[in-house]
Amino acid sequence: SLRVYKPKKEFYQAIADDLKIAAGELLFVGDSLTDDVFGPSQIGMKTCFVDRRSVGVTDIKPDYTIRSLDEIFSIVDKI
Repeated sequence: SLRVYKPKKEFYQAIADDLKIAAGELLFVGDSLTDDVFGPSQIGMKTCFVDRRSVGVTDIKPDYTIRSLDEIFSIVDKI
């Protein structure tokens, strides 16, 4: 319904606005560096990259990197 899609910053801003939470207080988790890390970082969201395929070092830098969603609780407990 937004007619805007990942990785456009308006997509992520709509999520924050709908939740009524500042972007900097949200953690976006996903397995795409472009859609799930670069996109939300444009509006100040924290990001967690699920690196299941050992992508390694790139120009796009997530705040957190995990290998499996089972590890997300260790991240959430810290923030």
